[in-house]
Amino acid sequence: MAELIIEPEAEAELEDAGDRYEESVPGLGLDLLLEMRERTLELAEAPLRHPVFGGVADVRCAHAVGRFPHLIVYMPLGDAVHVLAFMHPRRSPGYWANRGPLRQ
Repeated sequence: MAELIIEPEAEAELEDAGDRYEESVPGLGLDLLLEMRERTLELAEAPLRHPVFGGVADVRCAHAVGRFPHLIVYMPLGDAVHVLAFMHPRRSPGYWANRGPLRQ
């Protein structure tokens, strides 16, 4: 299993999304957090399973499988998987391109 590194910006993004869902319906924010955590663990087990995304290096995207539309944008690098974003599909594409190992 690869080491899982969630970039600070992605972590903050997920927490903000969880807060928004929680404000709408109590318990929904926690459900989002649990679902995204489970999906990130799956990435660590099979980091090359998902397609290349966004035309940047070897960045990949895991599409949501549960009831939340969020995508997990990540980059396998060596023995680690860097989660760059927990992206809602309505966000501008590529906003995450200066995070983690993509920083220049």
